Amino acid sequence: MKHAVLMYHAIGAPELVDGADPHYSITVDAFGEHLKRLKKRGLQVCSVRDAVAGDAMGKHIVACTFDDGHISNYEYAFPALLANGMAADFFINPTTVGKKNYVTWSALREMDKAGMSIQSHSYTHRYLEELNQEEIHNELAKSKAVIEDKIGSPVTVFAPPGGRINSTVHRLARAVGYKTVCVSRPGRWQVGRVTVPRFAVLESTTPETVESWAEGSTFATGRQVTGYWVRYVAKKVLGNELYDRVRERILKSQERGI
Repeated sequence: MKHAVLMYHAIGAPELVDGADPHYSITVDAFGEHLKRLKKRGLQVCSVRDAVAGDAMGKHIVACTFDDGHISNYEYAFPALLANGMAADFFINPTTVGKKNYVTWSALREMDKAGMSIQSHSYTHRYLEELNQEEIHNELAKSKAVIEDKIGSPVTVFAPPGGRINSTVHRLARAVGYKTVCVSRPGRWQVGRVTVPRFAVLESTTPETVESWAEGSTFATGRQVTGYWVRYVAKKVLGNELYDRVRERILKSQERGI
């Protein structure tokens, strides 16, 4: 059985979520609607960590993940998940924990004790494919060690910053001790596979689309896969820095209605 894995970032009105990319931010109401629809469908919303551990064996699940550790993950996503008896993975960078707009270690420990999965998003959020092997290893190993020390639970799942990953990053992540790697490429996931595709939930993503991903709609999945590969080629051609600048200009133009 293959499942959908959702990738969220900040929760809150996009224009009000301080320190977060508005393109990847959704409202509190929208997130609540997603959980409501998934629950109504009888789907089990859990973390990738718990799915890998066998807690969802034989069930139709939707794994829920959050990247970057924005404070809204603790303020809004965490209580909503808890109220519905659900769980998620929260990928954090130790260097940003406790800084303005980011979760604190005490909040993360509270989330861990409540059944949430606190996992690694690297140490500093640099694009790993731009680093040499020693730097990549340090980013992966230090993040894992610090989180385990601060939280007190094993860190076994990794999500690369910006979705930037190559064979070297993947190999070193496994060597460091990560059992599962959550990427930004969309698609369906079979529990047990090391690489976990994820559907990126954006400000423009409708609840109907999230529901379609969860139910395994071929059309909805195909649209995401096509869009991903278009962006992937653009990143390779332009390079990360230029791609990010072009993307930012396009998004600002859309906001102004140009």
